[in-house]
Amino acid sequence: MREPRGKRSSRSEPAVDCCVDGHLTNPEDLGERLHDQIILTALAFAPAVLVRPMADSRRREQDATVMRLRDSLTYRGDALAWHVSLISRLRKAAVAHLQEVVGRDPNAPGDMLQISTREQQFAFDDVVFNAIALLDYVGNVVAFSLYGEPHQKAKWKKAEQFARDAAFEQKETGGTRISDTDIGRTIRGVHRTLYSRLVEYRSELLHYLTVPAGGKVSTNFRRNEAGSFDITAELGATAPEAFSKWCTIPEYKDRPKEIPIEVAGAWVRDEAQRAASLILKELERELRREAGRDPDGKDRVIQML
Repeated sequence: MREPRGKRSSRSEPAVDCCVDGHLTNPEDLGERLHDQIILTALAFAPAVLVRPMADSRRREQDATVMRLRDSLTYRGDALAWHVSLISRLRKAAVAHLQEVVGRDPNAPGDMLQISTREQQFAFDDVVFNAIALLDYVGNVVAFSLYGEPHQKAKWKKAEQFARDAAFEQKETGGTRISDTDIGRTIRGVHRTLYSRLVEYRSELLHYLTVPAGGKVSTNFRRNEAGSFDITAELGATAPEAFSKWCTIPEYKDRPKEIPIEVAGAWVRDEAQRAASLILKELERELRREAGRDPDGKDRVIQML
């Protein structure tokens, strides 16, 4: 039996700070979880659209659009993860180069710190931009899947407005399939704890002031068997102060100026992937209800060949 329209859950909205539903220990799990959820949500669309009154040709067009949206989501999620890995590669390359010259050129550590920190910040900014873009794509998928072509370019802004304002959603679409369901609850939580904060940080970068990331070089001396010293060097960059103004990483809550930029990038990646997965899962459940299926049925399991 299809569940009636209206509010389908008494669950309260997320109250946690920038963490929507508990961390997974392996960051690759989040990426795989997002990939799988993108596929599951796309697969749920076809049965749902079959019960909608429309011509077969239009139905095929909508199925093709969902496939393009699916591929766009996957691309943006992969781009987000790639830029996080780029931060790590830039740091490791700088450390390797520094190790080659340490002790020979007294100016090298300071010069390399400045260059490497700047490069890592370039990549970190792209992490933030891609995280925001990923959630914009999620907004497109949600609005199109539920309301069709006129809302294919809703982005996050319009989807979030639907989620928090049922009257506006009703006026624009004729329904309340976002605001009155767990899709809206999840979007509202993600907007409050993640999306709006990333946008505020991005706004400072684009419109006001770019404060350079911090960093430091540490040099260690260890006496070797020959009686001389082996020198090892380490180089690290810290996230821009403006980032910690808007986003709180629990492990660094009491020392926001010490957040390694790699850690900040990984945190943004994980939170954005987790948020996207949660919203897409709720969208999948809503589409399965529309098709008259159990929203959490075992037939939703997929196997990747």
